[in-house]
Order: sequence, then C-alpha cells, then structure tokens
Amino acid sequence: MSKGAAAPTQVSAWDTRFAEAFATMLFCQGRSYGRRIKCFGRLLTWSDEIAPSLLHSLVLAITARVPAPCGNELRLNLTEASALHPGAPSQLPHRDQDMEQGTIGLTEYLVTVMWPSTPYSAENGAAAIYPRSHGLHSARLDEERVPNIAELEPGDALIFLGSTLHALSDNRGDQVDRAMLVSYCVDWLPLYEDRRIAGSPAIADRFAPELARLAGYRSGPGTYQRRWLPSLLQDDSGLSSIEATATLRPDRTQLTDHHGRDDGARR
Repeated sequence: MSKGAAAPTQVSAWDTRFAEAFATMLFCQGRSYGRRIKCFGRLLTWSDEIAPSLLHSLVLAITARVPAPCGNELRLNLTEASALHPGAPSQLPHRDQDMEQGTIGLTEYLVTVMWPSTPYSAENGAAAIYPRSHGLHSARLDEERVPNIAELEPGDALIFLGSTLHALSDNRGDQVDRAMLVSYCVDWLPLYEDRRIAGSPAIADRFAPELARLAGYRSGPGTYQRRWLPSLLQDDSGLSSIEATATLRPDRTQLTDHHGRDDGARR
C-alpha cells in the first residue's frame, strides 16, 4: 500500500468526471459483483484525468518487476470505476488471475491497483487482503488465512498481485464508496477489456507516448509492420511505405546486438 500516492486534486478530477456515468449506470448483475455495486470500464475516455495514476512512477516500478520471465512488459488489462452502495454484501474471496488459469503458484501475469476516491474502512467495504496467499501459497488450498483489512483514504494506492486472495468487505455504512481499479498484465495475455472499444484509435490518438505504449499501441504482436499506431486505423493511405521495426525482449536485444558485432568483426 502506498499512502497519499495521488494528490487530492487529481483524485477529485477523475471522481467528478465519473459521477455522471455512475448516475445513469445500473447495478451490476451476477453474484461475483454483488447486488449493490455499480461498475463501468473504458476509463481511457478520461485519459487526461487518469493518466497520472496509470503512469505513477511507484506503480510502474513495482509492476515492471512482474513480467520476467513470463513476458516482455506489462500493459493495461482493465480500467474500471466502481461504486459500492450501502447494503452491499461482501465478495467471495478470489484471485484476479484465476480467470486465465495459468500454472498455479508458478506464473505471475497480473497486477491490480485500487485507487479510492472516498474513504474505505472496515465498516464500509474495505478490501480484505489475505497475507501469504500469493505465488506458491496460492496452490496450498488447505492453509488457513486471516485477512488484513486495507483501510484507505482518497489518494492511497493498494497494489497487489493477481495471485493474491482478496475480497471487498460488506458496506455497513451509509455512504457510497467509489474507487478506480486498474489492472496491468503481461503483453501476451488476451486483454480482459477489449482495446478496440475501451481504447479505440479515436481515443488513443490523443494519448501521450507513454500511455499509448501502456495501452498496447506499440511495436510487437498484433501490429502492422511491427507497429501498432492509432493513426493507421484512421488513415491507411501510407501503409505501403511503413518499414518494419523489430521488437525483442531485452535479453534477445542484447544477444542480437552481440551477434551483429561478431558478424561485423568477421567481415
């Protein structure tokens, strides 16, 4: 947990923009959500307000340690705003990466960050985080675990691995608890939130380079000539003149550079 990671003005900016969407949004369906919670995605629509949090230096420093040896880098998997209304029941404890069914206990490919815009306490929906439930511990189903309650204030950031057992507590208070949830995943994993809708080229065209890369608009798989540029899907008149650009993991880049030097020396 990082206390005070985001400035109050920054939190207020996105919370204000989300308020209109919450006002017209229906309650979620399905027991995994609960009957008194509202959620919506596609937060990249408000990229100006949320970009500082998505690109927060501490968050990216932590998430950057996850891909090796499972992938090249992380990218945005999901951006979601949630509002937990009074009377909302507690969630079933779960792991975010259980949806993908990787090798349990050996593979880490998700990181989730919770950014609250209202206070979360033990009385009103704070996240229950189960210690020693991640990594190899996730394969030990017989272990008894007592959760830690992550009480949060606006601007705090709660960061946990996709293999961490967690759940939102029930909201026994009288206020609506709001938060922004951001999920990062390794670059080969199918995204939970379809980028063609959640961060379409029309939206991504105004992203800063760092956010565009994090959103998946970069070189690599799923590209044209190893490039994935928002403008290509809006104007394809110059496609025939775009050169291919290689993208490799750092270790492969180092090996390729070494090979190039050896080849040059032989000549």
